[in-house]
Amino acid sequence: MSATVRTAGTSILGALAVPVGLFSGLAALGSLLILLFFSDGRTFGTVLFFLGSSTLCYYSIKTLRDIARRGRLLVESINAKESLAFNHEHMLGYPSPAFLVFDSKHQRVAVCNSVTGDYRVHASGYVLRWHYEWSIGTRMEADITGGRYIRGTNMREPNLTQVEYKKDFVLILEVSDENHPTLKFPMAGEEPAKRWCARLNAIFNGSAPAALPEAAKTTANPEGDQALRDIERYGYRTIFVLGEGDTPPFTYSMGITQTTGRPEIVIVGMEEALSTTLITEYYSRVRTGETFLPNGLYSGFLEGIECAFAPVSKKHYAAYFEWCRWLYGGDRYEVVQLIYPTPTGIWPDSPEAPDWLLAHQHILTDSGKWTSPAVSAQTGELAKS
Repeated sequence: MSATVRTAGTSILGALAVPVGLFSGLAALGSLLILLFFSDGRTFGTVLFFLGSSTLCYYSIKTLRDIARRGRLLVESINAKESLAFNHEHMLGYPSPAFLVFDSKHQRVAVCNSVTGDYRVHASGYVLRWHYEWSIGTRMEADITGGRYIRGTNMREPNLTQVEYKKDFVLILEVSDENHPTLKFPMAGEEPAKRWCARLNAIFNGSAPAALPEAAKTTANPEGDQALRDIERYGYRTIFVLGEGDTPPFTYSMGITQTTGRPEIVIVGMEEALSTTLITEYYSRVRTGETFLPNGLYSGFLEGIECAFAPVSKKHYAAYFEWCRWLYGGDRYEVVQLIYPTPTGIWPDSPEAPDWLLAHQHILTDSGKWTSPAVSAQTGELAKS
């Protein structure tokens, strides 16, 4: 119990030290400027305020340095005992005394507590996936250029507009611990969250992306850079591939796993505009936490028609997902295929499926076959009877 209280107390001190140190530092700087440049402000009260805010800023910085020092010493101790190479420069969770460190060379993860000195070393498979989330806030913004002129003046009425903004960023790791399957780490903003996602991708999927696809090598403005900008701005990018020979055209996403932790999606045999719209719908729904299971039927993608999802076999990754393999440095990600019926509701596994549906919608499961949820339910009912 005492260790838990000490850890919680140190966590609270670390969390408070950052804002307290920032505001007390600004207060100390402001009072110092007053003392230096304004003779009327050189009072005993101003001096006391400067000394108090300076002291508070000093102890806030000292608290953060002490937490970092204890963490560094614990990491160095683990490296010496276990003959590993954990990097104390990147402690996920700092300034909390409970943090994670990573050894990319030996593919190890350590869960540490610098208050108690306890730690647990796991293989890299301990971390299953990661993404960051945020909440949406609203605020009022004034536009003084677009309003009506105030009668008799050259001034305009301000236009007040309610705008949304992102806040409360949290990095979420899904781990192979049935008691604590998710670990959450508050982030100071979106940029730190993005940096940690990129860092984790480098640690677990290789320090650099795989070789660029040919399209990126031959363009004056590398397609890879543009893809990364699109992912940063929109959360994902769609890739449309023309059909060739017996392979129908297909569209897939790139970056959804990176930004949400959910599987990428592929749609086979559909025109580019419509498939891009469906991928946008998929992203917006997984972004809010919706999960698409293989045995479910889902509306909202095609008007009046339910769609289904099937996991894509990794044996198809090299042929279909060149850009995803570049982004993730290999095949360490998941893809689901959106499967759709005819406008009259005939699925690809139906004996009545038309030839055009079978020719256009190749099934990318391991067996190349797929059973619609409706048929699965009927089979289950027959088995029960």
